Amino acid sequence: MRYTILLVMALLLVSCGNNNDVVTNPDDYNQYLAAEPQETTSKYFELWNSKIKPDSTQLMSFGNVASEYNRYFQN
Repeated sequence: MRYTILLVMALLLVSCGNNNDVVTNPDDYNQYLAAEPQETTSKYFELWNSKIKPDSTQLMSFGNVASEYNRYFQN
């Protein structure tokens, strides 16, 4: 049993060398990761958001602003 444990430890030490091999080339996948910044506002959002006041009960404005927020989160 003792020799088995020593053998396993020796194999782990030998196999865990310091390899600095490059597996992939970053140029191969960086073109797919590049993204331009998303728009954070639109004219519809500004229009409907300006109609909402602190004491507002305009449900249509709330719905339209919520749909604009939903569009931003989906992007």
